[in-house]
Amino acid sequence: MEEHAPLWDGEKSFHAQHSAPGAFLSFTLGRFGAPGGLGAERNGPAQQDVYVGAGPADGAKRFFPFFTGAGDAEARRYDVESAEAGGSDRLAVFGDEEIARRYGLGTDAWEAPGLRLALYNGFEPIPDPETARPAALAHAIAPVVTGELTLDNTEGDAAAEAVFGLRFDLQGTQPMARGGAGGWRGFATRGRIGFAGQVVDDAGRACEPPETACAMDPATALADPPRVHALGSLALLRMPVPAGARRTLRLALGAFVDGDATAGRAGRYLYRRFFGDIASVLDHGLARFEDTRSRARAHDRALVASALSPARRFLLAHATRSYFGSSQLLEVGGEPYWVVNEGAYVMLNTLDLAVDHVFFELAQNPWVVRNLLDGFVSGYSYYDDVVDPATGDHHPGGIAFAHDQGVANQFSPPGHSSYELPGENGCFSYMSCEQVCNWTLIAASYYAATGDRGWLRAREPILHACRESLERRDHPDPAARNGVMGLDGARCAGGREITTYDSLDESLAQARENLYLAVKGWASRLGLALCFGALGDREAERAALAAAERSAATVAAKRGASGWIPAVFDPESPGHQSRILPAAEGLVYPLYWRSQPHGGAASAWLEEEGPFGRLIAAIRAHTETLLAAEPGSEGSNRFADGGIRLSSTSNNTWISKIALFQHVARELFGIDLADADEAHARWETTGTAAGMAMCDQMVSGDAHGSLYYPRCVTNWLWRDAPRLD
Repeated sequence: MEEHAPLWDGEKSFHAQHSAPGAFLSFTLGRFGAPGGLGAERNGPAQQDVYVGAGPADGAKRFFPFFTGAGDAEARRYDVESAEAGGSDRLAVFGDEEIARRYGLGTDAWEAPGLRLALYNGFEPIPDPETARPAALAHAIAPVVTGELTLDNTEGDAAAEAVFGLRFDLQGTQPMARGGAGGWRGFATRGRIGFAGQVVDDAGRACEPPETACAMDPATALADPPRVHALGSLALLRMPVPAGARRTLRLALGAFVDGDATAGRAGRYLYRRFFGDIASVLDHGLARFEDTRSRARAHDRALVASALSPARRFLLAHATRSYFGSSQLLEVGGEPYWVVNEGAYVMLNTLDLAVDHVFFELAQNPWVVRNLLDGFVSGYSYYDDVVDPATGDHHPGGIAFAHDQGVANQFSPPGHSSYELPGENGCFSYMSCEQVCNWTLIAASYYAATGDRGWLRAREPILHACRESLERRDHPDPAARNGVMGLDGARCAGGREITTYDSLDESLAQARENLYLAVKGWASRLGLALCFGALGDREAERAALAAAERSAATVAAKRGASGWIPAVFDPESPGHQSRILPAAEGLVYPLYWRSQPHGGAASAWLEEEGPFGRLIAAIRAHTETLLAAEPGSEGSNRFADGGIRLSSTSNNTWISKIALFQHVARELFGIDLADADEAHARWETTGTAAGMAMCDQMVSGDAHGSLYYPRCVTNWLWRDAPRLD
């Protein structure tokens, strides 16, 4: 097996997504005895049996255990009395000990005696559609995943055969073929998803195309001569391999969604500019196979060459696949529109995820960040009042942004999300103040990375509106402001605002007087100062810095004699006694800005001898105090297995937010917590997460929410993360 594809040497039976950027497409595979397969626009793994095996041409085959056999009785729907399924229970499978898996950033490969399956993710930066060369854009966003199945029969004295196929979960299986040199054969269902294969020898020369078979059960599909039965949903490619030879079946698995893909606002996949049907997609994938494989292997080598630990290599590779699996590049009103769906929740462009994706996106595809910011301004911003929780009095508020832009390919009405409801005190309430912070932090990060002053100038009115909104959400009287959110948005209608930690306890869910949001608000004011400074607006820059000073002074003053800062400043709140590591999360933004070419004064803002030194020192002491407790002890911020616990009063923790905290702890405070990632990698490869690819929200180490999730790509902040050039 190739040495350049690194392996996490823990559990090997787990699902991973193999994704085409911008296509909302995933070929999900890897969990033994679980369904997976090829799916477009899904909120979890496809429910398809996948058949990958080999054996004598005229004898029984052995298979990787990627199937359940749940659909093998399909024939009984037609012949209820006499039909006997030749089911998967008759198929021999390789034992766990016979299977090796090597999991890299670009390659996911399984090997059993004589047989190797490799899937390639040759991710590359997506060029800006408004300026890109058409050929480059077409290749970057082609809705196809590639792989290869190799059968080594060089030591054999009889013909052998390798098999690749899947049971489509929709009826309507149609064979396809391309003739001529390098011809291929394959199958599609309803022209929407499909796969194709092309046979080559060791030198890469084209051989006869694979044989095709389609049936209702494996025994019939494997019978000779191969037949295609249109009623069958189990479609196979069969590759004969002569004695003494080695052959490879190159694979393309793709999707083609025609017409409008979204409602509410009509959006079509931008890849439709270049592809006319599923056959053209698969043809492209096979034609560019060697280029994709080469790029995938380069990603593997870059990851191995990094200084990341094996557990971190695994987590980074796993997160990247799930991010791309949730991505969607549309045309809305004839213009490019980038969407990242929220994993199993499939909310469109959730803003409190976007603020965490930004570090990866600015390194790979900066234009998608600008596209997102503009989309929220034009369609998902609104103005509201704020409400004094003590008196119920309304006061002018300001601009805010919706939590998301819709759900499951359905855009929400302008200015509204699919998530937020009035009258709530927990999940599904509004996040108005935090979303103002999020838009501001994304905008400042975009400028720090790109220096796009033209965009900044065009959005100057929005920046002023954000500064004013943050101040009004503090207190209506300027003289009484302390730099911390004190008022709820009027849309809460008797409820209270929450933070992105919506399903956690009061330590992080409550927005008012919350330590996490107070530090994030401090960073937002600094982001505004960065932007106003770049625009030459010294008055607005000074006002933003003065507001940041109020935030910093308030937070620093809350530090107690024990060294830690209460999670909620109100002594009457249950969250007051909680100790939270995300107190440090807001520091990640000036930490990022100082590493960028247009980061302004961000370095000085983080110095303990600088203008915000008391705040930095307080959060350092807070962090060190929380990490000093014995893992697993009562009130500790680490679980007994070493994994990181964000709040001392909850077993609920988020992998993506842990990565943010780890980055701040290492880069600013010199605390290296990489040892915790052994536990985090186990969480992702056991229990619920093993069947749902990358998952974010963990309760005592088992995934309980945020499944099939993109947000964990925050781990690209780790210093030694490679680029996807």
